[in-house]
Amino acid sequence: MAPLLQPADCCVLLVDPRARHLGRLAQARHAELRQRLNLMLDAAAAGTVPTHLAFAGPPSAPPDWVAAPRSLAPSQVHGLGTVASCWSGSGLHGTLAAQPRSSLILAGFWLETTVTFLALPALASGFEVFVLMDATPASADASARPAADRLLQAGAVPITTHQLIAEWIEASPDGTVRSALSRLVPADDQDRVAETNDNIRATHSDPGVR
Repeated sequence: MAPLLQPADCCVLLVDPRARHLGRLAQARHAELRQRLNLMLDAAAAGTVPTHLAFAGPPSAPPDWVAAPRSLAPSQVHGLGTVASCWSGSGLHGTLAAQPRSSLILAGFWLETTVTFLALPALASGFEVFVLMDATPASADASARPAADRLLQAGAVPITTHQLIAEWIEASPDGTVRSALSRLVPADDQDRVAETNDNIRATHSDPGVR
């Protein structure tokens, strides 16, 4: 695993971003979650990082999505189906494996189900998996910690949206990309990124914290 994430090594997978899912979350979380997901997509576009959308079942239309990339080809939208594995049965594995990118960034709905069902086989297939914890809610509060522990023990890396962008800024050799990414995150937010991410990793690695 590289010391820092580089845009050229990454691919983003936004999982089942249907707006109806927001109804299972507290109203106070809706705006922030939309902001985090759109920030991730804007950063992926700025860093020329390929983005794919994976839907549990047939894909819905863009007006039904919580967040969407500015441009998206049909080949970047995947229906996971319900008959076979989300990962191998949908063709998603083959699509992502065909790209020369080893780091898979996951965000969306839900942490303890579809995101986990994609993250674990992706790890087994050789991808380095990073989960945006501030943009990947669990469907129930009681499920969040066990699901995060499961992913952490399997080798996935918890990270925040701002931490992802900060690493892309630091690691990218392209000045134009760095400038575009820097405009997405205020300087004072970048200064707080390391502390926030350390707190998340400590919470999900300390067995005494519940």
